[in-house]
Amino acid sequence: MSWLDQVKWNSDGLAPVITQEFETKQVLTL
Repeated sequence: MSWLDQVKWNSDGLAPVITQEFETKQVLTL
């Protein structure tokens, strides 16, 4: 099974994601 099959996509084809900058630990995207 691909990891993409495990993502919970919404009706718009998007998945919730939190991105964090490695060095500063700043959250970049919600």
